[in-house]
Amino acid sequence: MKKIEYPRYTRKQNARCKLSNKDIAEIRRLHSILGVPANILSEMYRVTVVTIRCWFLSDEERKEKNKNAYIKYGDRYGIATRKERAERCIKRKDKLMPGKRNEYYKFKRKVNRKNKSKL
Repeated sequence: MKKIEYPRYTRKQNARCKLSNKDIAEIRRLHSILGVPANILSEMYRVTVVTIRCWFLSDEERKEKNKNAYIKYGDRYGIATRKERAERCIKRKDKLMPGKRNEYYKFKRKVNRKNKSKL
């Protein structure tokens, strides 16, 4: 079976893209220099707040965020087993807050035991 090759559109050619490169540059300028919040910018350009926040990030930050999304939402990217996803989640949490994970799970177990006793 031959793989279908879809055409690669530029930002201008893509009908789904609502923001031009000029708009993105303006959004970044308004946010960084003037401090205009995302909800006001989303109303100005008629896109969602999530889209606006995405363009606040630089290219390197966006790549790092996407890499973390691959780790966090592995089932969407073809990571097969639940065990692999759990191991990746543990590594990510250890990286974000070293030493805090055990305290968190200790607290959660205590709360769960308390809730079970109420039943």
